[in-house]
Amino acid sequence: MKIKPSVELAYWTGVVQSDGSFQKYFNKRKKKISVNVYLTVSKKSLLMLKKFQKISKTVFSRKSKIFKLHKRNSYELHIGVKNFLKDFEKLNIIFGDPPFPPKWTLKNKKFFGAYLAGLIDGDGDVRIKRKKYPVCVIRITSGSLQAKLAKAIIHALRCAVSVTPKYREVKFKNYLIKGHFSQLEFLISKKNSVFIKNYILPQIQIKHKSNLLRGFLEKKLKL
Repeated sequence: MKIKPSVELAYWTGVVQSDGSFQKYFNKRKKKISVNVYLTVSKKSLLMLKKFQKISKTVFSRKSKIFKLHKRNSYELHIGVKNFLKDFEKLNIIFGDPPFPPKWTLKNKKFFGAYLAGLIDGDGDVRIKRKKYPVCVIRITSGSLQAKLAKAIIHALRCAVSVTPKYREVKFKNYLIKGHFSQLEFLISKKNSVFIKNYILPQIQIKHKSNLLRGFLEKKLKL
């Protein structure tokens, strides 16, 4: 089965590079190497997970079940991708952190918009700042600086992008969790609003994110 660039594959890639994990291990039961992509999300991201499940079936012919993890109150699915490793290499689909937009997504607005929607559904958020003169900010969080992604957004959306290193300490039970991470941000403006409305917004699955984005475009920018 040959995998080709598509809106669906672009969204799938964005989700994997933000919220997914790529695991290669020796399967003792089958006595062979297995390669899986895992996706674990909270209930509010369930619609994203269902879309990911649907794309995995149509693009890769991989059926998967969504399992509820009761102890963590979250949902998970996984698919085997060992047979597609050469396709991923040819299509410049890289797993890991930070997000790395495949070259083919940069040549098509629909592809890049869907890819960004996958990132936003995964590790992104949409927020409105300032009450008197509201601005809408899209933010994508990663474990390290997103230089390639920032460059791609600047080129495609013609807007300024900031990438800021961060440090956080969080107390969990009796543990103190420390870690460095990175936040990429860009503002929605008249210059990039048409791209966002036509190519990103239609692909976003998580309702509170799409609702904030749509509301700002309609009320503030009159789109």
